[in-house]
Amino acid sequence: MASISSQQVLALAKALLDSAQQGNWQQLAQLDRQVARLMGQLGHEPKALAPAVAQLASAHGQARALAEQQMQRLQQTLNKHQDRQEGLRAYQQLEDF
Repeated sequence: MASISSQQVLALAKALLDSAQQGNWQQLAQLDRQVARLMGQLGHEPKALAPAVAQLASAHGQARALAEQQMQRLQQTLNKHQDRQEGLRAYQQLEDF
């Protein structure tokens, strides 16, 4: 197994947060999978990585919060469209009488 450096962990943290801030959700999902793989490998790595891993955990939390905010915005937009569609259907039914 290849050794993992602090720089690699920090680069992943930065990429994760950058993707979330840019709204690049596909890349964020890919990076999230990389984080999961990395976390599986970290049990065999030195304690010296702890600060970088803490920064990765923080970036992951921030990215998750940004993704949840976007999901809420999209849900609100969807709800508005559904409400408008229901209103248009009701109006159409009145016109059909």
